[in-house]
Amino acid sequence: LDLIWWEGAIGVDLVQCLLSLWCLMLLTLDTFSSGYGEELATITWDFVTARALVDVLHEVVQLRGHMKIGQTLHYCTLGNVFDIIRCALPMVVLLQGKSRLVHILVVLVYWMRLLEVNASESMSCELLPIMHLVRGLLPASIVALVGFCSLTHAFYILVDSDCGLPADVFLDSFAMLITGDIPERAKSDRMRLCLTYISILAFTVFFLNIFIGVISENYNKQKQISDLVFQKNRARLCCTYMLRASVVPGRL
Repeated sequence: LDLIWWEGAIGVDLVQCLLSLWCLMLLTLDTFSSGYGEELATITWDFVTARALVDVLHEVVQLRGHMKIGQTLHYCTLGNVFDIIRCALPMVVLLQGKSRLVHILVVLVYWMRLLEVNASESMSCELLPIMHLVRGLLPASIVALVGFCSLTHAFYILVDSDCGLPADVFLDSFAMLITGDIPERAKSDRMRLCLTYISILAFTVFFLNIFIGVISENYNKQKQISDLVFQKNRARLCCTYMLRASVVPGRL
């Protein structure tokens, strides 16, 4: 594993990091440097889409490598599907033109790529436990979502029926339940006032403490196995490098 990593895979990883930084710098300049106009935007998206095309070709080469060893189905994983979507996303600009949604998604993808630190073991072992907390939060998030939807439904029932569906009911519920923003004025409806107090207490005391406990417990677990997770990620990168090198010999 160390031989493959230090003799070839690390070079691919460093080049990917440098390309991500360069693309992110161009996207940042395109966002905040309005004086350059369309010229900078053209350069930025040409480079980003070109990099996306190269990434898609790498994925095709990796699939070909799986086919050569008779393990085609092993390529069909959620991680590889996510990589394909992430790589092909900027190419939508070539087909449908630039849109705000694609622009936002591409920017988010390149900012998140900054967290893919594989060359530094110490930094990676500190980031991996935090990045893997999302999986452990799924059960608590489902419980919180059910509570939020039920209380939002209850608040809408208590809204004056003559007012119809207010556009800011969901926003008010989010501000009150998630951020604990207490309304400035008390409502004349006593039932709605009681529901407001109960909801705020439930979310700020019960759900908040659940999330804190779950996050602390999951972080401790992930921290204990961070070395193993790091070795697993490095082994995956080395496997990807070998699969691609079996089709295109040399340093990809």
